[in-house]
Amino acid sequence: MFLLPAWISTLHACLAQTFFCTVIALAVFTSPRFKDGFPRLKSRAESIPLQTLCAMTTGAVYLQLILGALMRHTQSGLAIPDFPLALGHLIPPFTSNKVIIHFAHRVGALIVAAMILWTFSRISRLYSDQQLLFRPALTMLVLLTVQLSLGAITVWTAKATLPTTAHVLIGALVLGTSFLLTLRAYAMTASRISADYRGAM
Repeated sequence: MFLLPAWISTLHACLAQTFFCTVIALAVFTSPRFKDGFPRLKSRAESIPLQTLCAMTTGAVYLQLILGALMRHTQSGLAIPDFPLALGHLIPPFTSNKVIIHFAHRVGALIVAAMILWTFSRISRLYSDQQLLFRPALTMLVLLTVQLSLGAITVWTAKATLPTTAHVLIGALVLGTSFLLTLRAYAMTASRISADYRGAM
């Protein structure tokens, strides 16, 4: 409305997503489940601990949402009007900042997809019996599929209102689900560490 600079509008989107995650954290920390204690995870020999992997995935999603907001507020959404190719190439000619921003968002989508698949694979392989982890991981995978489809439809329809709005909404849900999963992974790991420490005393 006030034609603010793109960085201010992008910062507004970042703050909105941060507030959303804060609300989720408050809900988790004040829940009966948190007060009663989460179940403990069995010790696993992992190069990257589960809670760290979940945090990395959440960070990737958050950065992708920042790129999405930057693309939206710099009017770069149709800088690359074709999909799956980009200006007829796998890697487009970087003729403007808008093309760079748009392509960065596409690359970010691939990174997020890889992180979510990695997280889901780890949980389904080692922690499928822990529904507090498996259900949000599965939900995140389903949301990813919907989100990628909406991203393609947004380009194909030249940013029609419905798919574009749904794309933003599902992006927030992916972040919220990933953040919830991260909180639970840390809580269940902390429960294990705490119990092990008490047992050693």
